[in-house]
Amino acid sequence: EVAAKKPDNCFVTINIDPLHVLTPKVTSLLDSHASFRGIVFEMTEQHAFEDIKAVRKALDGLRARGALIAIDDAGAGYSGLKQILELQPQLLKVDRDLVTNIHENEAKRALVGMLGALAGRLDAWVLAEGIELAEEATALAQLGIPLVQGYFFGRPAPPWSRTGASRGPMRT
Repeated sequence: EVAAKKPDNCFVTINIDPLHVLTPKVTSLLDSHASFRGIVFEMTEQHAFEDIKAVRKALDGLRARGALIAIDDAGAGYSGLKQILELQPQLLKVDRDLVTNIHENEAKRALVGMLGALAGRLDAWVLAEGIELAEEATALAQLGIPLVQGYFFGRPAPPWSRTGASRGPMRT
């Protein structure tokens, strides 16, 4: 219902545990919709999961109906590189712990740069979460990270409201 009311240049994200994608209740709900255009399913990393091939098959079914698949908090939790490679997300959301003070930490810059390079090989986008400082935004721009979100760019607001004044081309 929310997705049907969204502006054309926006999308709706739904966080979902990969294990739940395989449950009968969720499968039944998802099967009742013909299209997921404009919806991003963010795979959360609350738990490790064994049957990665079954999860990938379920995600491929969602993709076939227009959904985008994201890995939330990439670089933290259970998001191992093997899972990223197997699930082939279209979006990697870099965990805010890797972004906080990235301008002061060479190891964080190297890791986020590596995730960016991996995303490029997967034909995926990288989105850095939790940017609160101009210096963090600058460091991410220097790394070529194309998408960002965080309080530096805008505070939470009612659905489909305009964000504050633009801070340059790195807004999402």
